[in-house]
Amino acid sequence: MRIAKVYIKNFRGYGENNTTDEMYLFEHLNDADFVIFSGYNGFGKTGFFEAIEWCITGKIKGLQETDIYAKNTMKKSSYLKFQSRKEKREREVVVRIIFDNGWGVTRRTKCNALEENGYYDNLTDLNEQDIKQQFIDEKIKQWTGQLPDQIFKLSFNGQNRNTDFVKSTKAKDRTGSLLEFMGLKLLDDIVTESDPKKRRKLNSNYEKAKTEYSNVIMEVKRIDEIFKSNKWGSIEEYSKNIRMLLENINSYQGKMMKIGICQDSLLSYDTLNDLLNSFEKIRILKDTLEKQIAMDDRQIAEATKHRLQYEWNRIQHFLNSALLFKESNLTELEGEKSRFIRLREIYSESLNELNQMKQKILLDVVMPTPVKNDTSIGITKTEKEYYEICLNVYKDLQSVGMNFSISGNYKLDAYNIEREFRKSEKYVGFLKSLENIVSQQKTHFIEVEGILTEQKELLIQVQGYVNGQNEINSCPVCGGTEFIKENQNGKQELLEVISTRIAEGNLNLKERNDNLVKIEERLSDCHEKIKKIIRIKYQTNLNELNVEINRIKDSIVEACDLRIKCNELSFSNLGVRLSIVLTRINQINEFKEKYQLNIFEIEDIIRKKKEHKSIIEESLRIRFHMYDFENFSKEAEKMNVASILPLFKRRNLITKVTKYVDEILDFDIGTENRNILRQYEEKCQCSSKLESKVSLLEEAINFRSIINNNSKVMENNLIETLVENNELINWIYGKINPHPYFRELSLKIVKDETSILSAEDNDVYLDHIFSEAQMNVLSLSIFLGLILSINNYEFQQIFLDDPVQSLDDINVVSFIDLLRALIRSKHVNKNYIISTHDHNFSKLLKIKLRNYSFIEYRFISYGEEGPRINMVQSNILS
Repeated sequence: MRIAKVYIKNFRGYGENNTTDEMYLFEHLNDADFVIFSGYNGFGKTGFFEAIEWCITGKIKGLQETDIYAKNTMKKSSYLKFQSRKEKREREVVVRIIFDNGWGVTRRTKCNALEENGYYDNLTDLNEQDIKQQFIDEKIKQWTGQLPDQIFKLSFNGQNRNTDFVKSTKAKDRTGSLLEFMGLKLLDDIVTESDPKKRRKLNSNYEKAKTEYSNVIMEVKRIDEIFKSNKWGSIEEYSKNIRMLLENINSYQGKMMKIGICQDSLLSYDTLNDLLNSFEKIRILKDTLEKQIAMDDRQIAEATKHRLQYEWNRIQHFLNSALLFKESNLTELEGEKSRFIRLREIYSESLNELNQMKQKILLDVVMPTPVKNDTSIGITKTEKEYYEICLNVYKDLQSVGMNFSISGNYKLDAYNIEREFRKSEKYVGFLKSLENIVSQQKTHFIEVEGILTEQKELLIQVQGYVNGQNEINSCPVCGGTEFIKENQNGKQELLEVISTRIAEGNLNLKERNDNLVKIEERLSDCHEKIKKIIRIKYQTNLNELNVEINRIKDSIVEACDLRIKCNELSFSNLGVRLSIVLTRINQINEFKEKYQLNIFEIEDIIRKKKEHKSIIEESLRIRFHMYDFENFSKEAEKMNVASILPLFKRRNLITKVTKYVDEILDFDIGTENRNILRQYEEKCQCSSKLESKVSLLEEAINFRSIINNNSKVMENNLIETLVENNELINWIYGKINPHPYFRELSLKIVKDETSILSAEDNDVYLDHIFSEAQMNVLSLSIFLGLILSINNYEFQQIFLDDPVQSLDDINVVSFIDLLRALIRSKHVNKNYIISTHDHNFSKLLKIKLRNYSFIEYRFISYGEEGPRINMVQSNILS
């Protein structure tokens, strides 16, 4: 797995690039054999490495491990966000990394620094879906075999990384740094923490617990001896005896709960303290039992009284049945039974008939709905039919009423509806003919009125015309001249003729109207006479008929109700008499079937029952002061053997429990001695806990020793394999050859301390005599030797931040030869991302490795928005 592309915006020294997305893009990081970042210091080369670290882990080791001076005085130098002098605005830090498998991650934040209060950032995948840091860790470990933090220890080397194990002043610190680099920090921590020298507190606690346990055991024995000296036996025997008695009481717990003596909680006896507390509960239980016994005695006495009353009732019932059996004739009783049954059947039939008759009168005799007719002259056919229906209802009711001596008062011959209907038709016909005449004359009057009106209008027009003329010699309508008299004015004569004609027309119309009014008045008088003769007579007779119908109907219903009431009373009385007879018959039959006695044996049985009854009466008088034996309570009627037995069962149960209660109270040692038992229990509980504690501490000491021994063996084996016997470290060191005399080195780890020695002379510690440049070569040799020796590590890139800093020219050439050898090797499948401020190194590197593909990012200058970068690509790659 390799990093293919890196996008940066507003991160550290990188501002916003002059591109569409304003991002600095570094691509082809996975394609070339090596990638060079060249340019002056401070232009952002180290920022590129830091951007990768922040994007993948959310941390930057070089910024977060700075001292107080750097964090406070040089605060802005440790800012995460790009600081622009020209423009003050809100910026967002964005870094995106895309790997060669197509997966990638983007981290964003608007915070200035990692250490500021309220710092936050946001993680998304390439589809802008939110993800968590844990998801990134899991993915990278899945593809590389290591978590991101460990990748930065194994694959990134520079000013702030992986030089501690060389530059540390203490050999012991160097060992820790070396183990951490190899991912073995947890193993080193286990070895350190399980060291016997660090378990003094554990040993002290173990000895202290052993002493406390011994003291407690001695105290327990002393208390037990005190208890035995008071003749209570051993504490174990004492508690065992009480537990047995408490178990006996608890065995009756369910039965006592059913009868309501105790609550649902059992007596506890798990500990001695529970046993001592049980004495108080037992005393309460004893008081409850004594109260219950007194209550049961009263209930048993009451139950005995009711039982005697119940027995007296049974004997009395027997004596009554025996006397009935002795004195009654069963045949006569059966005859009375049959007679009463027959009479009840007769009354039942009569009641059914009466109820049916009443229902028929109420339901069947229903008056028809009166006919509504707007005519006010005579009788219509519908009204005639309605009267006939009412008449038939009246006749039916009269026939029913005869059964109850009820008759009607309406005279059937006083009004003949048929005759009246014919008379009505005759009068109605006459009126209709008269109405036709009036209608015709009205029509004629209207026609004449129309003609006269037209004539009048014409004469008025002629009159107007004549008035408009000076002289008239002839009629302007007909041309006649006969109206003109001699020596008279024709105009005046014509106007007089016209006036006369208009007056004659009005007079004729008035006469006709007066005649029509007289005829209409005569018609109205006829209407009133016919109404009195026909209509009112009909309505009067119909009302009288309806009144009689309702009166007869109500009278019949009232008579039915009276007879029904009498029959029901007789039916009920017969039922009572029949019940008495049936009771006697049943008593005789039950007595015969139950006792199988004949008339001769009955006398002796009656005598014995009377004697038994006398004994019961004597007992009730003496014990319960009862003298009225006939009026017993209802409780005596319900009392039987089944209802009195539970009282005796409860009494027996209470007696048994009381026995165990008394036995337990005999073991009560008194309040003053209970503290002895409580002390004993406390000491026993304490001893049990101390015993467990001693056992656990002993196991912890042994387990810690085993862990320390095993972890030390494992750690030594790993260090020996990866460090002391690592020939690749010496080979890389020899290739660079930083010292003319000390050409080989040796890493020795003794008692957790790592020493860097000369292979030629083990008394010479190289880290004590080497210069800064030689120490950088030493650190780089160990870093590369270890990373190239690790198996099952699939991150195939090595990042080197300014590896040739302070190196001599000869060492620079040697380092380039080493790099060429690593790239050429078939055993090393990695590419290298290298930064440098040395232009000559960059140039020499490209010359000597001209046969290999490379990408160069030249940081040529620095502006207001960060560095200006040119990318140079080798011909082989293109």
